Amino acid sequence: MKPSIITFALYLVSILALSAQCPVDLMTEFYWEQSNGDGATWDSNDVSKSYNFGPVDVNVKLIDEHNQNIDADNAGTSLNVLTKTMGSYGENYLTLGMTSENSEQEVAFEFNFSEPVFLNNFEISDIDFVGYAYYNTNRANQSYQDEVHVIASLDGIEVPISIRPATDIDSKVTIDATAQSVVATYGSKENGNIAADDDKGKVFLTGATAIDYFKVIYSNGPNDAQSEQQAGAGNGKSDDHAIRLGTFYHCSQKEALPVEFGYFEGACEEDRVELEWLTFSEINNDYFIIERSIDGSNFQVIGQVDGNGNSSNLNEYFFTDDNPKANLIYYRLKQVDFDGTTDYSKVLVIENCYTPPTSINVYPNPTVDRINIETSYQEESVDVNIVNLTGQIVLQNQIAKGENIKQIEVSALPAGTYIVLVGGDNPQSKKFIKQGASK
Repeated sequence: MKPSIITFALYLVSILALSAQCPVDLMTEFYWEQSNGDGATWDSNDVSKSYNFGPVDVNVKLIDEHNQNIDADNAGTSLNVLTKTMGSYGENYLTLGMTSENSEQEVAFEFNFSEPVFLNNFEISDIDFVGYAYYNTNRANQSYQDEVHVIASLDGIEVPISIRPATDIDSKVTIDATAQSVVATYGSKENGNIAADDDKGKVFLTGATAIDYFKVIYSNGPNDAQSEQQAGAGNGKSDDHAIRLGTFYHCSQKEALPVEFGYFEGACEEDRVELEWLTFSEINNDYFIIERSIDGSNFQVIGQVDGNGNSSNLNEYFFTDDNPKANLIYYRLKQVDFDGTTDYSKVLVIENCYTPPTSINVYPNPTVDRINIETSYQEESVDVNIVNLTGQIVLQNQIAKGENIKQIEVSALPAGTYIVLVGGDNPQSKKFIKQGASK
């Protein structure tokens, strides 16, 4: 029903990729050292540091079991890409440089948060390669293939992280969502070295589930490492290679939104109202209750739709109201968590999606002094005209909003046959007989 809106929602997600659980005004930016001295600093000799950005403390720890991190103990080869801030990549980035003899040797950074958070847009860039055969003449050791794995967990239980390329156009990385990894697309005879800020070698990491631990694991990819092992390349090591860790955002789980709505819309289909809504992501979302009101204040439950629990995907939902019962109707969604916590959507207003009943009832008929007009015109005020057989209006009245039965005094009318007209341009009608009073 809303293809254009869905397309726009996808565009928003691809461009912004903000965690839907985090209100924008409550997100905290974690950024690395800048030229003015602000930001998180990391020296090539550091192994563990703690930082405070906003309400959550972050401890960062270097893991280098094979001494492949480029620092004072392992100066690398030609490039000397030291692992530090304000290094080869300049301000706002942490350079992570390494060499390796095989793809099993890894260098990693662990991020431990003082309380559960939702991770937003953790940037990793300059993921590229130089093919082994490209340099196989006299510099075989100057090849590499960047590969990154990520691990996230809460209370020791692993949770998935969404890995999104910065661009879908000619991207130079291959993402494996199951393995939680990204690797530079390799060609042995190619020079796949790209500029550090090229979107083709950049990814963003975002979590739909709260985490308290996050790990970025860096290694030489299997394609390059295997070629070097088989050929006995140079000094048996890959070339110095590096990635850069950039800014990321997070918000405390205490401040997260349970559901982020993309839209909540409705449309008339004959005498029905078709409701549709989309969520960007959900946390512990058990179900939605659909509520309807005719006055915008008093809502009644008309249905329920199951939620998707925890999700970082776009989810569409549909519900049909087969009996709108009014020309002006208000709808809202009540979102219910697994623990019973509730939240409400915006209120949606739908107009002119109601066909009133095709007849009215007038009684007693015949009558002497008064008539009762029974109708379903209860959602808005309507005019009542009583006319004689010549079409002359002899009485006028009104049925107020909310009335089902209107009583009208007709004792002053002469005996005869009359017609009750209810409504405006296309009124409903009913004849009745007015009798004279008994003597």
